[in-house]
Amino acid sequence: MRSKVYVSSFFILCALAPLRENSLWSIFSWCSDRFLCLTSKTLLFLIPAFPLAAVLITAAGGRRGLRQWCWLPTVAAIAMSFLASVLLLFQVQGQIDQAAARWH
Repeated sequence: MRSKVYVSSFFILCALAPLRENSLWSIFSWCSDRFLCLTSKTLLFLIPAFPLAAVLITAAGGRRGLRQWCWLPTVAAIAMSFLASVLLLFQVQGQIDQAAARWH
């Protein structure tokens, strides 16, 4: 199972690598630096916290509260966790670029 996760993460990183040279990468990096103001520690906390919150919401809502919408907190949490992961990826890449610029 772990090897599948590592392989899929590698392919995602390889797919995003050409974006570094693209203006889309710089626009997203600029927006995430200016408007989101989420530190990497905060993002590392939020990535597992979103699914955990979904579990608690689904358990508290139960069958009567959420009815046919019981899947919605889980799907929303997965989407928000993915977004936080992508933001963390961009932040780490930006930090690597800044460190590389200092050395050259």
